[in-house]
Amino acid sequence: MSSTQSSEVHVSIPQSNDDSAKGGKTLTSLSASLSKESSLPLGQSLTLAAIYMIGCIVQFLLIRWSKERAKASPSTAPQYDDASAVFFTELLKWTFSVGAMFYRSGKFLPISVIQDGSWRVGLYYAVPSGIYAVYNNLTFLNLRLFDPSTYQVFMQTRVLFTGLLYTIVLQKYLSPRKWVALTVLTAGVAIKHLTWPLKVDHYIFFLFFQASLSAFAGVYNEYLLKKDITMDVNEQNFFMYSFALVFNLGYGFLSNPEYYTSGQVVSSLNSILLVIVINGAVIGIVTSLLLKFLNVIVKAFASACEVMLTAVAAWALLGTDLTLKDLLACSVVMYSIYMYYTVPSEEKKEEIKTQK
Repeated sequence: MSSTQSSEVHVSIPQSNDDSAKGGKTLTSLSASLSKESSLPLGQSLTLAAIYMIGCIVQFLLIRWSKERAKASPSTAPQYDDASAVFFTELLKWTFSVGAMFYRSGKFLPISVIQDGSWRVGLYYAVPSGIYAVYNNLTFLNLRLFDPSTYQVFMQTRVLFTGLLYTIVLQKYLSPRKWVALTVLTAGVAIKHLTWPLKVDHYIFFLFFQASLSAFAGVYNEYLLKKDITMDVNEQNFFMYSFALVFNLGYGFLSNPEYYTSGQVVSSLNSILLVIVINGAVIGIVTSLLLKFLNVIVKAFASACEVMLTAVAAWALLGTDLTLKDLLACSVVMYSIYMYYTVPSEEKKEEIKTQK
């Protein structure tokens, strides 16, 4: 994700004591929980989550396909610099945020943030913006090194890193169910990657590093919440995207200066890159809406379903291997995400009591 993450919110699903009616009541309770903490109707919530999920899957497949094509036919296939792809994506999102704010309130953010002094508060967003700048560039690197299914499974370890950081750094209580969920998640990732005799691809640490960045951003957002920093979502995104433009342009000049000084950065805007940029911008904007309007269960289901659907889509469209081990790993990871974000009411009460 390229936009800021919200603080962790736990939503409980009421449990039925009647075993004979447990299945039907669980579904009813789940539907009620999905609607309860979302400011949108259930249908619109699921539609928004579906757009996000499909957009992410398309993005991963597009990046992987473009990297494989560039490797197979370096002289004929369209080439692009990863930092420029992220830069143009952030530029499109920046333009949307400025336009949306001007349409809603008549404020032109590049000027208004200076006039009203909110730029001072906006400086706090340089940290998560820098984290996501690294995160987004790692997406292109990791999808060049790994197939989309492997990438998706390992990205779910951000839940593991988040749980550990919240416990160690923020001293927050995690329920027994959540610790079990993190253990199950670890097992799912192990099923996906480990072989016998044991071999570990050193590039796998790039995946873990990217996943950990998402967790660090979440902890920093918790810090911002404690400082009671609140502002309109478009203004917040304006600062995030502004810093991201600077970070990505700087990284591009350092990593591939000739690409930017010779004008290739503009001439490389081929059809593949344009689709990646536009789709990435849509994902970023929808992510902001997800964090603002939807409850955590909807987001958890979207992330969980995304794991399996990415594996199937990569197999169908890119010819990526899909083995029984892959399906088992995806299923275990999906279940672990469900476990982590759906806390029974009794454990939820204990979490609240401990955190007070």
